Amino acid sequence: MEALEAALSHREPLVRSREISAALEPMTASSSPLLAAWLDQRLLDLDLLEVALVVHAWASSDPEAAMAWAVQQTPPHFERAVSVVLPVYARVDFAGAREALETLIAGIPNFDGTLFRIELVDGGYDAGVLEVIDYLVALGPSSERQTIVRQMVRRKLLREPPEAVIEWVESLSAQEDVALKYTAVLKLGLELPMVDRERAKAWASRAHSGEFDSRLLDSVTRGLVWSGRAQEALEWLLDLPPQVRAGNAIAFAFGAWLGQDPEAARAWAHGTNHDARSDPALRQYALTRIAPEGAAVALEWIERLQDPAERERGRFQVARRWYGRDPDAARAWVEEQDFDAMTRAQILAAHIGHKNRAATRGQSGEATVR
Repeated sequence: MEALEAALSHREPLVRSREISAALEPMTASSSPLLAAWLDQRLLDLDLLEVALVVHAWASSDPEAAMAWAVQQTPPHFERAVSVVLPVYARVDFAGAREALETLIAGIPNFDGTLFRIELVDGGYDAGVLEVIDYLVALGPSSERQTIVRQMVRRKLLREPPEAVIEWVESLSAQEDVALKYTAVLKLGLELPMVDRERAKAWASRAHSGEFDSRLLDSVTRGLVWSGRAQEALEWLLDLPPQVRAGNAIAFAFGAWLGQDPEAARAWAHGTNHDARSDPALRQYALTRIAPEGAAVALEWIERLQDPAERERGRFQVARRWYGRDPDAARAWVEEQDFDAMTRAQILAAHIGHKNRAATRGQSGEATVR
């Protein structure tokens, strides 16, 4: 511990870090008791980076002891120490690290262990541990697993060629949990456009099938939009074969383009070079006309759609939004239309729900005033 004490005498942070790292090089499992006692004494004299350096070296030589110490700490040292120990522990003993983590999570009421589970999976993946997939299966099709899988996909894209990551997600196999592969595919759809847009579009077009359905196109479209390329996404989708179901993706891409470059998007919508493939985008544009120009203008746009199913969907969406702005006029219009009973009920249900929420907010405010 003398070398660590000497390292702390330096004021320059980089020098301190280098000296601490050098002092930790001869660390072995037999050093654990002395290091634990030293950390307990000196913890408040170390910044979080220095704590991480010490704990990482400790975990490399004795992960079980380092973990036992880390879980006894209080914030912020608890989060930092456990996050540092877990991936190191998982590389050498995934089963032990997994058991330690789940015991920890189970012992803390209402604790969100997602970030810790990400560290566990990252460490296991780095070491090529096959049990990582079993662990993801055990988590079940939860939102937490989706977050972990997305982080895993990101990590792979940073370290491997895109085609290798595509092959990996397509090769995933868990008969008892087919949703795992589906999740990985969709998360790659979100992330791949940030790395290689053309490969992402080619893969989505190729892989679009009964297995992955239109959600893969939706996912890649979102990835393109989030990288600021909504117009590119729309042009790609409109160029796909007619039998490819891309309506939701087209509507989303155009809506995002309206936000990224409204003048260009509006000019495109007002152009004349449209066929039925453009209908979802024009339906989306019609909905944006309700506020500035009124429902009548929006309905004029809807009537221009060439696909009867898109026109019906557009009329339904306009009616629901219209109810929120002018319920009397909307109701009168709906009564004149040939909507079936179920569609009428769905339109009205949205309005009733809106009124009930408004009334609840009003009563709450009135009670507050009183």
